[in-house]
Amino acid sequence: MVLGLSGGPDSVFLLHYLAQKAQEGKLSIVAAHLDHQWRPDSAKDVSFCEQETDKLNIPLFVGRASELRLPLKFNGSQEELGRIMRRHFLEMVLAEQKADCIALAHQWEDQIETFFIRLLRGASVTGLRGMRPIHGQYIRPLLNTHRADILAYLNKHKLSYLIDPSNESPQFLRNRIRNQLLPVLHTIDSRFEPGIHKTIKHIADVDECLEQYTAKALQKTITTYTDHQALNLRTFWELHPYMQKRVLIAWLCASGVPFVASERWLAEIIRFLSQPESKTHCVHPNWAIVKKGSIIYCKKE
Repeated sequence: MVLGLSGGPDSVFLLHYLAQKAQEGKLSIVAAHLDHQWRPDSAKDVSFCEQETDKLNIPLFVGRASELRLPLKFNGSQEELGRIMRRHFLEMVLAEQKADCIALAHQWEDQIETFFIRLLRGASVTGLRGMRPIHGQYIRPLLNTHRADILAYLNKHKLSYLIDPSNESPQFLRNRIRNQLLPVLHTIDSRFEPGIHKTIKHIADVDECLEQYTAKALQKTITTYTDHQALNLRTFWELHPYMQKRVLIAWLCASGVPFVASERWLAEIIRFLSQPESKTHCVHPNWAIVKKGSIIYCKKE
């Protein structure tokens, strides 16, 4: 397993937890740290992670943002760009080490903060369900663990960790939610936290139901065109507009097309599909959707 190690309290806690499991022979672990190089002293974080992994005899792989070659263009926030770069680097280490999964140290408060970030940005049902304990090649063992319990453990065992100074900056939405919004909500109603937990669980149940409907709709809509897994547009247009978007995303994923989905991006594709002409629409520097009458398929360029 590959552990994403930032050096912060959550990832240091998970490092020690997984190191114990490795000593018990239950798993094999390597750590990976990406230096975003956004701070002049970011090399100190690299040194700290090297020291901590050396103590536990765990291999550490270090990447630098300036050396990454991202497969996608990105124009979003710095926080989102950082997440995309980390994932790209972690997946590179996963492939190189032939590992089974990537472990991330997100905990319960991260889940609540993520819910409000996505709520404010108008996320879909899938977005509002938050992070999943297991999703594809990623696992998050600490999602039901509270930050206070992690800090108590680290302090009890005198384990060092880093504090990212940017965590206090109001420049980032996550920090404003953590430091301004959540304390107020706790003050307003003591039931806030268990209530949010129930809400996220309800949304997850709805999304899982929609995933089943999406899979069935995709099977009805999918067809074969030459050697391609194509979609029949006549069947596609019979779907509810919301299901059209879900089926489109599921089909692109099944076709192996890399993308960062957004409302505007999906609307652009659907506008293209609604045109009567047979055309080609670029959805990625190396991928395009080809429309032939009532059939569409993906082509790698």
